[in-house]
Amino acid sequence: MKCLQCNKLLKRKGSVYCNRGCMTLDYRKTRIELVCAICNKNKKIPPSYKNRKYCSKKCYHISHKNKKRPTHSQFMVNYYKTHKHPLTFLGKTHTNRERQNMSKRMISKWQDPQSKFNSKEYRQRLSDEGMRRNRFGKLNNGYSHGKSGWYKFDKNEIKYYFRSDWEVLYARYLEYLKRKKEIKDWQYEIDVFWFLKIKRGVRSYKPDFKLINNNESIEYHEVKGWMDNRSKTKIKRMAKYYPSIKLLIIGRKENNDLKKIEKLFPAIQKL
Repeated sequence: MKCLQCNKLLKRKGSVYCNRGCMTLDYRKTRIELVCAICNKNKKIPPSYKNRKYCSKKCYHISHKNKKRPTHSQFMVNYYKTHKHPLTFLGKTHTNRERQNMSKRMISKWQDPQSKFNSKEYRQRLSDEGMRRNRFGKLNNGYSHGKSGWYKFDKNEIKYYFRSDWEVLYARYLEYLKRKKEIKDWQYEIDVFWFLKIKRGVRSYKPDFKLINNNESIEYHEVKGWMDNRSKTKIKRMAKYYPSIKLLIIGRKENNDLKKIEKLFPAIQKL
């Protein structure tokens, strides 16, 4: 058998080319011509790239410079408008009777001491997963009554995600102190304190605000409208494992006092 490119006799059975060079030369014959949509340059590409519109990554980025890339959820919604959805239950809902049965089954599993939901291994796995997500900033506490959202001060390019109106008001107060040079700086949810000896339950604590005073001393402020059992445990363990850290609790009384002088604080814009 001979090589398809140079017609030399092949020594190995089953081969089509005598070497890689001949294979490359033969593949180049099948290439098609591409005209770039940005720079109009001609470029030969393999047939498998026939749907490409640009000659390089540079031209691709130029074409998408002012285009806003859709989120993954938006992309999938638009995709399934023209393609078949993989789930057969799309557009359907459970009946009320089935929902009640599902609820009863889950309640019975949690009430059963022998179920996996009440095993030490499962509870420990949930605690470890929550600690891991919290360590990488992927776990946030939900607030059902607070007006959460992204905020930004006029003179500051930093964006903050506050979870309640009380946090927004206190951030404005700290920014007011900073501009008056009564404090050096402040930061929001910047440090996490870990309780390494605790294996279950409350294993870490992230204070709301970190204050850096003019004398370089550091203190933390926690804005609390409602002190539940979990919050009480966090504060107690903070005092036990980090006794040298100064922590102040900003409650309802302090919040009401700040509202009286709210007009003095700098404005903040909700994004």
